Amino acid sequence: CFLHDVLNGHCSDGPEIQERAACFLGEDLRGYNVLIIWQKENSDMYRKHAIFTLRLLFPQSQPVLYQDKLVMILPLGATRQGMRAGVAATLDRLTEFLESEDAYGGISDPMESCHDIWRAFHHQAVPALELGLKLRDRRDDQSCLFWYADCRLYRLVEAAHAQIPEREMINDFLLRIVDYDRSRQTAYFRTLC
Repeated sequence: CFLHDVLNGHCSDGPEIQERAACFLGEDLRGYNVLIIWQKENSDMYRKHAIFTLRLLFPQSQPVLYQDKLVMILPLGATRQGMRAGVAATLDRLTEFLESEDAYGGISDPMESCHDIWRAFHHQAVPALELGLKLRDRRDDQSCLFWYADCRLYRLVEAAHAQIPEREMINDFLLRIVDYDRSRQTAYFRTLC
């Protein structure tokens, strides 16, 4: 209930979050990461199996079903670039799980405290999953685990793209090459890329 309340924005008061988090986890969340998992097969049977398996693999964290995704708070204390000892084995187990379940995961940056849960979920783990899946399709990448740290720049570009028309972000010289390619059926822009 605590995690649902925080993710829905019903529990946002500092002292309340602190008190409820102490009951939920029994410790500070400094260095914990929020993990979100989306399964291609999203029926109740598949979700129940996934929850059972995740509880066995990660007894220190309880998976919670939120909307159509599984959410976990894991003591990774890591970004993909900077992992402490023991985290690699945890990530290997997680990757094996995701591959076997035809699932994908998005991981936030490490949190500083329990007050960061909402932000780590909504502004990091969810975008990591969404952008990771988009980039995976475009790059023919086989990854199933996406880190927010790896897509931070793409998120910035995506936000700018929503505010600024595409043609304004591209240099005029490049636009002339694109127009030239269109009119003459050439591929100079592709070559340049």
